[in-house]
Formats: sequence, structure tokens, C-alpha cells
Amino acid sequence: VDRIVEYYFNSNAGAGVPDDKNVIACIGNQIQPECVAGFNRFVKNSENECKLVLGEWLDGVGLENARLLWVLDKNVEPKTVGIGLKNKLPLLFPAEHTRLKALCQREKCGLSYRADPIEIETHLKFLIENETVRESMAKNALRAFYTDGLC
Repeated sequence: VDRIVEYYFNSNAGAGVPDDKNVIACIGNQIQPECVAGFNRFVKNSENECKLVLGEWLDGVGLENARLLWVLDKNVEPKTVGIGLKNKLPLLFPAEHTRLKALCQREKCGLSYRADPIEIETHLKFLIENETVRESMAKNALRAFYTDGLC
């Protein structure tokens, strides 16, 4: 127990996470089973090794090195995604989230998904494997952070 507590309170505890190439930061409390199934399909069918990490567990440096911010909960407060946008992370979010959908359509900084494992797998693969598109969305994400008042 002492070693675990020391790990969590050690300022370098997450030092290995930011260097990982394919970290997917996630936020949300109510994870749909389709998200789990979609991620499992992605891991099974992708050549890219990825890690899911709760966005709250990453500091600014870790978020800068993440590939995207996956919003797992359709009830997430829009301001909560501000940390991802500020760190130039494209969003992957539930289509039911109307405010994020309007933001991403206007600013071109993310993709929405329906509760369908195949669609989720496809979107994850697209955002991880298409660096040019991901980079473009990343630049747009920072602009969206400032123009939409999420800062």
C-alpha cells in the first residue's frame, strides 16, 4: 500500500505516459458499453498500440502528447473539454452532445459518433492513423478553445 500511495503522490508518477505515441485521453463518467466494444474492436484490428488514460490523470505535458480527447459521456459539460482543446486535441464525442456537435462542425475540430462499436472503431482508427487530418483538427481545436469561450 505504501508503494502505491508513494506512486500516486510522486510528482514523476506519470512521467512515462507523455512519451507514449498513441495515448487517447478520455473524459466522462457514464461510459456507454458501445464505447468499450468499439475500443476493443479498434485494439483487435489495429496495428497501432494505444492506451486509454483519463484526461484528469494527465498533466499539461501528457495532454500535449495525447492524440485525441475522447468524450465518453453525452452529458459532459462543454467547459470540461476545454483542457483538450487548449492542448490541441481533436475531439471524439457522442453525436447526442448538441453543443459539442455545433462547435466541431463550425470549427472543424472533431468527430461525433453514434453508439455503434463499428463507427467508434472507424473514427478511432481514422484519428490515430491520419496524421495530416489530425494535425489540422488539432490547430482548429486551439482556435475553438479561444473563440467559443471555453477558456
